[in-house]
Amino acid sequence: MGRGSKIAVDEPINIQEIVYIPQRSGKQSHQFVAAAIVNILSFVSGSTYGWMAPMLPVLQGEDSPLGIPPVSDTDASWLASIPSMSRLLTIPLYGLAMDRLGHKATGYLIAAPFIVGWLLLLFANSLGMLFWSRIITGLAYGGIAIFVPSYTIDIAEDSVKGRLGVLFALSMNIGCTFAYVMGSYTSYAVFHWTHTVIPVIFIVAFFWMPESPLFLMTAGKAEEAKDALRWLRNGEDSEFELNRIQFRAHEILEERKRKISFKIITDRFTWRALLICVGLILNQQLCGPAPITSYTLTIFRDSGSTIPASAATIMIGALQTVGSFMSSVTIERFGRRALLISGDVVMATCLATLGLYLYLRALGWDVAVVGWLPVACLSAYILGMGAALGPLPFMLATEMVTPQARSVVQSVCIVTVALSTFGATFSFVPLVALVGQHGCFLLYALVCVVGAVCVFLTVPETKNRSIEEVVEQLKSDRYVRSVLRGRTATPDNTKQKCST
Repeated sequence: MGRGSKIAVDEPINIQEIVYIPQRSGKQSHQFVAAAIVNILSFVSGSTYGWMAPMLPVLQGEDSPLGIPPVSDTDASWLASIPSMSRLLTIPLYGLAMDRLGHKATGYLIAAPFIVGWLLLLFANSLGMLFWSRIITGLAYGGIAIFVPSYTIDIAEDSVKGRLGVLFALSMNIGCTFAYVMGSYTSYAVFHWTHTVIPVIFIVAFFWMPESPLFLMTAGKAEEAKDALRWLRNGEDSEFELNRIQFRAHEILEERKRKISFKIITDRFTWRALLICVGLILNQQLCGPAPITSYTLTIFRDSGSTIPASAATIMIGALQTVGSFMSSVTIERFGRRALLISGDVVMATCLATLGLYLYLRALGWDVAVVGWLPVACLSAYILGMGAALGPLPFMLATEMVTPQARSVVQSVCIVTVALSTFGATFSFVPLVALVGQHGCFLLYALVCVVGAVCVFLTVPETKNRSIEEVVEQLKSDRYVRSVLRGRTATPDNTKQKCST
């Protein structure tokens, strides 16, 4: 097959003839626009995630704007953690919706529960309505980590998929910071009206964005797929990319004919990728981001910090955003492995230092001279999380997995996120009662140390590599050795194909 030749979706195709292609350097503004619009939902998801920190003092105060008794610590634990559980109800539905209805319809299905959930929070007059609102927003929350990375990876060139991929975490962190600021400086009604309008803005803006070219190709709409790809490439035609999309569509259709669905993870390379992604998510969630975010005010109050808790909370949220921005700047320069390992090391150091500070304070030592230390440690921890473990696990789930297995792997990953987030958040209060805050942070530090070792031994570098290249490495019988040596070389025959 020569350059620029067309491929029918229902024909068998030799992938070696089309995947190892030098990346062109065209205009990419339309890709960034589409990624920015789809990440409006990530922004709303981040606000949902950060809602607890500014609202908990309001709900536990004597003059609640809802006119209800102060919320107990047990109810607060449920309010903080319940979205992580309710998301489990919709994970299979969103994956199926993307496969059968496309990304456009799935985006609208995710936005609708957000609107309903925020309206319930706005008009809540009982504890029951608060619980229902958190359950419903959790239903939408479950689709974000499947929908946004999948759409982003489908529209992005290999050369920019890292920068576009980190917009997911960056937008979530901006949303979380937005919730901190608005919760501190606006009324309850203004806060919730604003968050009700944002999903509506997404629906209007996303209407003008193209469908995923890969979905259009699998739906038999080759011309529409070509038009969508041309728009995403700023009017330029890319026959090589179109051929690769046609190949992937062919593979997806073949898998559907064989009806193997979840059996796809029995492939060794997919199984390895799944285990790596699950390990990264456990590393991400069990080092404490969910409880630290949900109980930020409580942590600063109990640590004896000399910085006002509300100001510290906003600063932490801003640092989450800065960390994600740092990731977007450095990810294509240093690669995924280096960011993950350095992030784990930074977070372990910060958590261990904070744990030691709290332990000495519990023993009665005078630590007032370093009262700034809790904020400094948590700030550096948040920067490390935002730059590495925050954005990368789900990005790697799209960069290491073939499109036909992506929804299965992402569904398993989101279940892992939900269970681990719920466990980490709900267990924080009883764990503090059992081992103290210092014990919690030391345990979180240990998780980071173990995570850094596992990343070093198992996570492949995906920087500037196609999915097919990464899959070839995952198939290797000497996989760990290939990871430690770096990426595997491109086969000689494919190099020759590129040069002809």
